[in-house]
Amino acid sequence: MFGEDTGYISTDKQSVSQERLALVDAKVTQVLAESKERVTKLLTEKEMAVRDVAINLYKYDYLDMSEI
Repeated sequence: MFGEDTGYISTDKQSVSQERLALVDAKVTQVLAESKERVTKLLTEKEMAVRDVAINLYKYDYLDMSEI
């Protein structure tokens, strides 16, 4: 496994230092936090469209591409 900030990471956790594992954990936490922020912003901006899709899915059980 490779990563821009971490270099090569062995899949065998015993051969990887605790510092390296901490770097990986920090990067994963950062990516998840950034993704959550981005998705929350997008859903907030598109709130009415998301509601419309949810209502129509409830009413009609399925939607085709043109209805979405």
